[in-house]
Amino acid sequence: MATWVAYLAAAAFVFVTVANPPRFDPGMPLDAHLHRWLTWLVTTLPQQRLDTGVAIAGFLCLVPLAAFAGDLLGRDRVLARIGSLAMPTGALLWATGNLLQLGGHRAAGLMATHRNPIQTVNSILFTVDTIGEAFELAALAVLGVALLAFAGAAIGGPIGNRAVSRAWCGYSLLLGVVLLGLSGAYAANDNLVGLLLGRRCLAARIVRRRKPTRQAERGAEKEETMKKIARRLISVALVLPAACGGGGAVSPGYSASLAPPPSAGAAPWFLPADPMSLVRQAGLTPATQEFFTYHVHAHLDVFVNGRRVQIPGGIGIDITDPAVRRFVVEGAPGYSAKGCPQPCISPLHTHDVTGVLHIEAPVKTQPTLGQFFEEWGVRLDGSCVGGYCRPASSVVVFVDGKRQTGSPGDIPLLDHDEIAIVIGAPPAQIPARYAFGPNEP
Repeated sequence: MATWVAYLAAAAFVFVTVANPPRFDPGMPLDAHLHRWLTWLVTTLPQQRLDTGVAIAGFLCLVPLAAFAGDLLGRDRVLARIGSLAMPTGALLWATGNLLQLGGHRAAGLMATHRNPIQTVNSILFTVDTIGEAFELAALAVLGVALLAFAGAAIGGPIGNRAVSRAWCGYSLLLGVVLLGLSGAYAANDNLVGLLLGRRCLAARIVRRRKPTRQAERGAEKEETMKKIARRLISVALVLPAACGGGGAVSPGYSASLAPPPSAGAAPWFLPADPMSLVRQAGLTPATQEFFTYHVHAHLDVFVNGRRVQIPGGIGIDITDPAVRRFVVEGAPGYSAKGCPQPCISPLHTHDVTGVLHIEAPVKTQPTLGQFFEEWGVRLDGSCVGGYCRPASSVVVFVDGKRQTGSPGDIPLLDHDEIAIVIGAPPAQIPARYAFGPNEP
């Protein structure tokens, strides 16, 4: 919302305060025409600076967005790495192109008002605008690749089981295709997207027009206005995923040094060898099948020095039982149980590596985070998570983006809670909510 307000306010200010360009006079010499237009250009420089500054600020917002999206989707995924590198590159290309055009306009305006040859000034202005436009179109192509890479990384697993909504995925995919289409269309035919992206200098169009008319003048002014609106809408569209996803993550609000590698108990943590004994030790009663009388879900993220730790599927399940069904999610094994000859599944368990904690019991129950870690076989108390212990390693726990105090083992696993355990240096963003799938109401 803040992004929209900023863009609309800047656009309104520019359109209200910038005077219309001088009208074309067919009887006026070309040099005089160019001089009048460049003199007018100088008067628009303050508004151009504001307009360009807002656009650049919007595009630079894509840099932290790229870091957040890369962490969210997992930097170990190739497409996520491509997206997190391409998006800042595209944003910097766009900012470079805009700064080049702004500086070129200022230089051309000053040259025109200090008796430099008008035709030379016009050629310089045309060259600067063309180069700036090339930067911007390259930026759109790179940003299109970034958005497609992020969408591909999210689609790589079941979208409903990721901290990414279907709407975000679809929006990123559509916008990436549109940006690549615009860049390709421009390469194939300049006129096809000239209305949307072209910002060739108006003076150059004067040369091509043999008999300018008042209708042509109005058309040119309308075209310039539409270009500015379209360019700002592209900026808003690109930053919109950050605004839409902003409620799903929060800033950690603190800094911490890297957690040193522990002598024992370092992440990642794998499935225990004796799952049913640990389930009973945690105070839970295993069963021969899953129950859905009481069926709720929470989500767990664990970060060590800013990197997400994979939570294995099969915690709370005896995966050696022949009745346990196996499947694959995100390239990793998943498990479910039905009709085991002996107890094989805890009422608190994980089916796959998405981090969703399933509470499925014949009666309403209230397990805790401590019980889950106990049946996982990983230490969790007021001082340590696994082998990472205070004060050598910072340990901070969040629930729905809010920092928690007290022992993390006592945190209840409530329906649709997002729990994040942060060890050592925190990531750029802390998940505050999770997009549960249609089978996880």
